[in-house]
Amino acid sequence: MFVQPSYANEGVPQSIVQAMAMMVPVAASACRPFLR
Repeated sequence: MFVQPSYANEGVPQSIVQAMAMMVPVAASACRPFLR
């Protein structure tokens, strides 16, 4: 599991995209682009 806490508006971090590409479950906060 990959955990990415967000404290500021930082867009979509590449680390989240890479984890998802490797089929790793992702837990992230304040990441609006993925809610669409």
